[in-house]
Amino acid sequence: AAASPSGAQMEGPGDWDAPSLEAPASPDAAPRADTADPPPGTAQAPEARRLSAAEELELAYENLRSDEPAVWRAAERRITRAWLKSGSDSMDLLMERGRMAVERENWEAAIDHLTDLVNLAPDYAEGWNARANVFFKQDKIGAALADLAETIARDPRHFNAFASLGVIFERLDDAPRALAAYRAALEIHPNQETAQKGVARLAATAEGRPT
Repeated sequence: AAASPSGAQMEGPGDWDAPSLEAPASPDAAPRADTADPPPGTAQAPEARRLSAAEELELAYENLRSDEPAVWRAAERRITRAWLKSGSDSMDLLMERGRMAVERENWEAAIDHLTDLVNLAPDYAEGWNARANVFFKQDKIGAALADLAETIARDPRHFNAFASLGVIFERLDDAPRALAAYRAALEIHPNQETAQKGVARLAATAEGRPT
């Protein structure tokens, strides 16, 4: 697999082996007001409104900024699970086949499945991101950059795609663009660990250069 300048794998939840794929919490699990009959003569509190899926997702993006690791990590998992949902069973099957091929390190099969996916569902951002990761593992940097650009065009809040761009630009010794990509990731997800490490690494490298 290709490596970043630091020798680390292209890391973060954007990579195949990083995201948590736990089943998302059911909307029915949202807190509800007590529906028991109130004592005589007292007003009954209205039932707490359940958040829609879109509202839950927006809350998750807000919670990425939390100082509490348990909060932002849960939000990160919620968002990455949402990214995996194409809205089509057949597209989800192609994604799953691509993931299985990656687990077997069968890169050609993975590219075939994911290329079918992006051709059939070009608006599905995660299909492009998934293929970008496979291209990176194959050391096909230009193709990976192109797919990450497609990802971000469809989902401008895809913090993992920005972090992956940072990794690639850093590998190409393009520190200004790497830093810009990492910072773009942190604008959305201040706790994104790949981007945090990248910014710290580039800052340390810059401090070590002669003036």
